[in-house]
Amino acid sequence: MRTRPWINFEAGCGWIKRIPIIPVCHSGLKVSQIGAPISSFQGLELDDEGFATKFFAAICKHAGFSEQPRIDKQEFMREIRKALEGFTSEAPVADDSIPVLSQLSDIQVEILKQLAEAKDRRESGVHEPVLARRVNLKVTLLRHHVVSLVKDNYVHQGLIMGGPSYYTIKDKGISYLVDLGILK
Repeated sequence: MRTRPWINFEAGCGWIKRIPIIPVCHSGLKVSQIGAPISSFQGLELDDEGFATKFFAAICKHAGFSEQPRIDKQEFMREIRKALEGFTSEAPVADDSIPVLSQLSDIQVEILKQLAEAKDRRESGVHEPVLARRVNLKVTLLRHHVVSLVKDNYVHQGLIMGGPSYYTIKDKGISYLVDLGILK
């Protein structure tokens, strides 16, 4: 057994749905200790000197507010610390009890979604320029993201003599999307 925060699964689901995620580390946990993909978010540490200011700035940014609310930040911090008294952040869990999200970026997930939709439409493959357009990327940047999807067996890359590469989603890619609740 080892310890693994349950929040990885919950936050991963929110991330896939493009819900803003702000991990708040407390009780000794540091942002540098958070595993991927959660570590790619704008994590905050409760013990940081400017935590309250950073926290409300992040909330305002995601909510579209131009100014932070006038809040007694010292009182806010006292109440947070009081609520966390005696709290421990680590609980042992069996390795197989929580699904582990792989470290795919949101762009890579979008690529998988587009390829799954193409498969549903019975397209035999999606040519590189078409896929780049569908995920709103330049072809060069698309290639950067697809390389690891091909290497890790989520996507098949087909080659046509004198033409652009084409891509199809593999079973592992479909399983990934199903596990995240994107495909049902």
